[in-house]
Amino acid sequence: MREFESIKVKKGHPKVIIEHNPTPYKLIGKGVQGAVFQIADNRCVKIYPKAEDAAQEQEVLLAGKDSPYLPNMYETGENYTVMEYISGMTLDEYLLKKRRMPKHISKQIINMFKDFERIGFKRFDKNVRHILVTNEKKLKVIDHVNSFKKRLPVPRTLFKTLDNMGLLEEFRKHVKLIDQELYIKWMNSRTLSRYVHKADEIKKDNKFEHIEIGPLIGKGLQSKVYKGYDHKWKRDVAIKERVLLKGAIKEAEIMRKYKKHSSLPKLYDYFKYNSRGYLVMEYINGAPLADGRKIQKKSEQDAIEITIKILEAVGHLHKYNIFHCDILPKNILLVNGTRNQIKVIDLGFAFEKNNEDGYKGQRKHRRVSGKPPELREQLLRLDESTDVYSSAYVCVCLLTGKFPKWDNQLGVHTFTLENKVVEDVIRKAMSQQPKQRYKTTIEFKEALRNLL
Repeated sequence: MREFESIKVKKGHPKVIIEHNPTPYKLIGKGVQGAVFQIADNRCVKIYPKAEDAAQEQEVLLAGKDSPYLPNMYETGENYTVMEYISGMTLDEYLLKKRRMPKHISKQIINMFKDFERIGFKRFDKNVRHILVTNEKKLKVIDHVNSFKKRLPVPRTLFKTLDNMGLLEEFRKHVKLIDQELYIKWMNSRTLSRYVHKADEIKKDNKFEHIEIGPLIGKGLQSKVYKGYDHKWKRDVAIKERVLLKGAIKEAEIMRKYKKHSSLPKLYDYFKYNSRGYLVMEYINGAPLADGRKIQKKSEQDAIEITIKILEAVGHLHKYNIFHCDILPKNILLVNGTRNQIKVIDLGFAFEKNNEDGYKGQRKHRRVSGKPPELREQLLRLDESTDVYSSAYVCVCLLTGKFPKWDNQLGVHTFTLENKVVEDVIRKAMSQQPKQRYKTTIEFKEALRNLL
């Protein structure tokens, strides 16, 4: 008996459970139908709890033995399949790293689905975690237990994932250019049409005919951001589409009130169409400090310098009685080609100060990671120290490379820093009670400057 045949797995929820593994083979992945172990530099074995699942996947791999998109199959058994080990990263990891949809990847995806049709696949809805990009930038697809069994004729999960990543419009244009027949098929699918925003079909007022709307580059809860080009002024622009017209008008009014600042985006113009609002803004060639749950750790000096620039931008807003209310790593762009030049973006949650002493908003906030206690608890009477707290939170993220966890019992974010002097300054800025924090961005900024 082969050594790997002694490995035993059983059905679990949601993934299989390893019952027995006396071998030295490393577990490299497990899912609903089986667990995969690496047994050589170029080979792995998948162990199944059900012989039926093993037989179904083996049937697919045998039928697609000449496909460049399926792993090679070397040996089979009643509850195992020995196949090619593929070194690389998942498609979603690759695209997150690239932050764009490379045309050569789009072309491979198109050819991959056409090849699946040739082989006889019924299930085309592949999870992007099962699409691997090899070191040679070639696509390989794993996990084929249900490929001949379940009928899912369109790649719904792929479209949904690309939409969430802000890459669907770019992919759609590639498909339209490369394969018109497939493009029409997918665009006519009711399942896929809900994920497709036809940005190039948005009808604009004559006043804005000179603005060309390009690919989707960002997405929020109630908005999408497209890269565009202003042919009249010969410049790249960002076009933010907001679902709620009232919110778009409010954001545009706020952006018109503050004067030019190097760390805040410029608003060029605004228009509305079909009850939605569109803000035409400065296009910023940069990347957010955080990409999903990933954030790059910075040196102490860089983290403090970036935080000071955030405070300068937020302090500028405070001069005009504007409270940002959404200072998070994802809303801070690090400008490409610079060391620590940043732009504080997204004033969709910003509030204006009323005639009383505090800030008041008109909506409740979801409990979002990074929000200070008064926002997490949906208290809408705020002051400048609320932005101080959020700026300090970003600083902790940069210093540690991690997002501080929220302690429900203590009512604070928990963290530990190597430099205790820096930690004391940050803890004051992130005190649970607003009155115990630095009262203004200027106070916090000076405390940070003294650390450099």
